Amino acid sequence: LGAMTPVQMQSMERRSSSTVQLSGGSTFPAAIQIDLTHSPDDSAGGTGKAFAVNPRGEVKNLTWTDNGTSMRVMLLTAKGNTTLNDWKQFKFYVTGGVTGVQVQSVKAYDSAGNLISGVTATVN
Repeated sequence: LGAMTPVQMQSMERRSSSTVQLSGGSTFPAAIQIDLTHSPDDSAGGTGKAFAVNPRGEVKNLTWTDNGTSMRVMLLTAKGNTTLNDWKQFKFYVTGGVTGVQVQSVKAYDSAGNLISGVTATVN
């Protein structure tokens, strides 16, 4: 109770984030692997802590790992739904105060595990 300090106010602010959007491919994939790089986070001598955020859990499952400068994100369609064709539903965010997020590679697979060409990712 009382006046809030500047540190308390700052702790309620949303951290900056990068939006990763997917597109392309003649067949909508069942699974997508995206490899990203970013500025070093606090585990690699930088600031912040990289974190992948899934805004649409009912559409896709998102799993990720990060070593301080590189992140791998795996997306799987929820309930095996490969009839979706709205790429907007597959966007996700990289947040935690890291900057310089860049796509290194994208691999997309159909439900039988076959590689699908033409799927790309962009960072905004």
